[in-house]
Amino acid sequence: MKAELGLFLGLVVLCAFCPLEAHCEMTLDEAIAIALENNFAILSAHEAVAGTEHQRRSAFTDFLPKLKAEGAYTHLNETPTVSQGPTPPIPVYMNPSNPWGPPPNPTQPIGYTPTIPATTRAVSDKDSWTLRGSLIQPVFTGGALINRYRLAKIGVETARAALERLKQEVSLAVVKAYFGVLTAIELKKVADQAVRLLENQRDVAQEFYNVG
Repeated sequence: MKAELGLFLGLVVLCAFCPLEAHCEMTLDEAIAIALENNFAILSAHEAVAGTEHQRRSAFTDFLPKLKAEGAYTHLNETPTVSQGPTPPIPVYMNPSNPWGPPPNPTQPIGYTPTIPATTRAVSDKDSWTLRGSLIQPVFTGGALINRYRLAKIGVETARAALERLKQEVSLAVVKAYFGVLTAIELKKVADQAVRLLENQRDVAQEFYNVG
């Protein structure tokens, strides 16, 4: 900050000593405005205020419901399938006249179940999509959300107060430097007048000396 202020004061001095016809005089308000616009500490303080504002907005959004959506897409090179069979014939041992009784010939089946050939069928497509959504609304957090928001607001107020204090310090330094330059200019004018007066006295004394 001191280096920046030194550069600014150098600019003030340069413009203050410029001749009036060059139109390079700088008013006090202009000097303060230039210092506030170009001071790195003030620019950094502005960024700090913006950062705390972002934190405050983020803390406020915690009170709002949150919608979450997810999706996935899968592509397979081949269609997934499942195969069954073939089912071999099964012998049937049953008494046709008495289904609950013993078969007439335990060693000789009365028939066989039909054979089921092998089959293959698809269980899904090559392309599949998965979509999932959720809505979350905080109901009770034990005061954590409100405390976080209050702290964020305090952070914003603190950053703004620091910015204003820094502006006042820079403005005060510029005012002191500005009037210091004006004082130096007036002292230079007085010194120039004194030099001219001494030169005139010297010339008069030289003329008296020459006349003898």
